[in-house]
Amino acid sequence: MSDWPFVSVIVPTYKRPDALGRTLASILASDYPADRFEIIVVDDGSGDETRAIVESAGSNARYVQQENRGAAAARNNGAQYALGDILLFNDDDILVAPDAMRRHVTNLREFGRAFTNGRWEFEPEMLQSLEATPFGRYRIEIEEWIKTGVEREPLAAGGLSEVRDVTACSLGAWKADFWHIGGFDEQFPFAGSEDQDLSIRALNAGIRLIADSSIKLWHDDRRLTLRQFCERHRRGAISAAILARKYPVERGQRRLIVENQPWQRTDSTKLRLKKSMKALLSRGPCRGLLHLWIALLERVAPRSNALKRFYRVIIGVAIYRGINEGLLRA
Repeated sequence: MSDWPFVSVIVPTYKRPDALGRTLASILASDYPADRFEIIVVDDGSGDETRAIVESAGSNARYVQQENRGAAAARNNGAQYALGDILLFNDDDILVAPDAMRRHVTNLREFGRAFTNGRWEFEPEMLQSLEATPFGRYRIEIEEWIKTGVEREPLAAGGLSEVRDVTACSLGAWKADFWHIGGFDEQFPFAGSEDQDLSIRALNAGIRLIADSSIKLWHDDRRLTLRQFCERHRRGAISAAILARKYPVERGQRRLIVENQPWQRTDSTKLRLKKSMKALLSRGPCRGLLHLWIALLERVAPRSNALKRFYRVIIGVAIYRGINEGLLRA
């Protein structure tokens, strides 16, 4: 495999040293030749033991520090330091199979101008923790629903599909193609839509988006509480609003935006009522009462449909808050 291209694995991270350590260990266990890849960890202003974690990983890993500017900026920063012709972006909570890097490279060689993705599942220990709690079980359910909604066009080869969006959690690209379209747009302050923006620009530039289900990944996000999940969705919604402003035709009319933006003259009475209710529930005291009610239901009716409905309400409120914050920023 000495003729295989050199790969730069770029890992943005922020205040997650434990997850980062497990991720680096999985990358270093790759069956790709050790002298044909490097790992560049970009610390997005953590101010903790992240540097020590990277330095303990060995000579393949390099540490780059920046002020807190978000995942998009961290990925671009890492790409600036990359020595490889191929970039492989890997989130700090994504564990990879030993053959994942080799499969990314194989696909990029076969398809030429392409971005490549794998398929993630929950890390087994984390999955076990999720299955033990009411909200954890709900999270498994909705994450699977999101994954099944991805539009795919199967290709002739087994396990390969052409998609309309790629995710940055484990993304392969030729460095020349990545910089040809300008890298990640750094106006996105949080992860969630910066990879969708990259996908739009890639497709417009004639770059194919390839998903390979044989590239095995495990999501190791151990932020298991409902409050943490709501905060993740609020931040993701901020980025979604910025994406909608940037692409009003392609993304501005999505249901996520239409149902959570401020009142519009074209809104139906029903939609105005829903928005008014979300605005009321988004106030701090109301959110606090919702969380208390949900905590009660988790104790007395942990498998009830009523609990699922309240989960949807509180997550919907977080999304409403994020969309409106994002539209003010955009």
